[in-house]
Amino acid sequence: MCRAMLSILLMAGVVAAQGDLEVLTVLSNTYRMSCEMMASAAHNGINVHVVGWGDAGLTVRDFKNAKEQRLRQKIPLLYDYVKDWPPDTIIAFFDGGDVLWQGGTDDLLAGYHKVATKERPIVFSAERSCWIRSLPKWTCKLWPEVGGSQYKFLNSGMWMGPLSHVKPLLEYAISTLGNFDPATCDKCGDQAVFGKAYFSDGWNKSIALDHRCHVAQNLFGSQFDFKGCRGGAGVGGPRKKIRNCHTDSTPVLFHFNGDPKHPLLRPAEWLKRMWWHGKPLPASAVIRINGEETPLRDVCGSLTYAAAGEEGSTAPPDVLPRAAAGKTLLFDNDYLPSLSLDRPAPLRAKAARPASGRVVYSGAAPARSADSYFILMVAGIFFLAFVRHNIRRKGGLAR
Repeated sequence: MCRAMLSILLMAGVVAAQGDLEVLTVLSNTYRMSCEMMASAAHNGINVHVVGWGDAGLTVRDFKNAKEQRLRQKIPLLYDYVKDWPPDTIIAFFDGGDVLWQGGTDDLLAGYHKVATKERPIVFSAERSCWIRSLPKWTCKLWPEVGGSQYKFLNSGMWMGPLSHVKPLLEYAISTLGNFDPATCDKCGDQAVFGKAYFSDGWNKSIALDHRCHVAQNLFGSQFDFKGCRGGAGVGGPRKKIRNCHTDSTPVLFHFNGDPKHPLLRPAEWLKRMWWHGKPLPASAVIRINGEETPLRDVCGSLTYAAAGEEGSTAPPDVLPRAAAGKTLLFDNDYLPSLSLDRPAPLRAKAARPASGRVVYSGAAPARSADSYFILMVAGIFFLAFVRHNIRRKGGLAR
């Protein structure tokens, strides 16, 4: 159906003709959740190009800002890998160490064409948090909301577009990076470069932001966006997919950006929500390491997950302050309560980590009501009036 719709759009001239879709990431080795990413891609039929495998520059630790240095290496490595490909190739790039897939290439293209236009054929994912360190903080207030979506800031964890347009953007980014001193720069990662390009260097005329998360879901700050869906947890029959209730979309990719200590960003909890959780990894799964097809099992070994039907109710671990003491909570859209996006409930759940490694809730403190704050305010006013009265009585305050 997705391909049929795309054919209609092509004939109508709504979108330009396109070449093959190629999905790429940059990784030097298996770290963090890269193997889980590869497995999720394989389950969804995505054959990922892994660029930079074994590259020493991606493991540099000589500088205080070593993380930024590793991030800035991604752009030139990617450019050298794709620069000679056919110009109509659709390039889809994503961060390799903190991502899970829940859809395939058809879903990816369908999401892309919901966002891209002829004028803006490059699509970047969007997030709620303003984290573009190459720009002054006051500029965060200038990014406009689009269609009521709170996802208004560029995030470079996922982007895609035709190589004919992507290639000049990568060349711009490389030239910008060349102006930075690698030993001192702490704001020269790909997020900083692409954010500045979009906001202040005119590239917003070629870049569209995925405000409604049709392609990618950046999870930082989105803990209240997965509650209130009515029937939204089950999409596509047996393939149960996670839905964003705020944007009314089913993202293809989930990006665990931000603080990994945040309960919402614990990938182990989200693994249990994926439609492919508990299914064996396809024996034929391959990964393209620096251009060479390699069996995924040779890279990551035999990846296994917990059996389906595991006991326990399901819900995000940080958004149920009324959790029963000692009850294990996982995830499920159907279980989540409807909460207002404008006035989120306080996060009061108190978690304890048992030997099993799971998060078990030991109880929750009740949130203060509006009446409590009013009583405290009135008491404070009376206390100040009492102090003022006593000072005047003693002659210590001029009239």
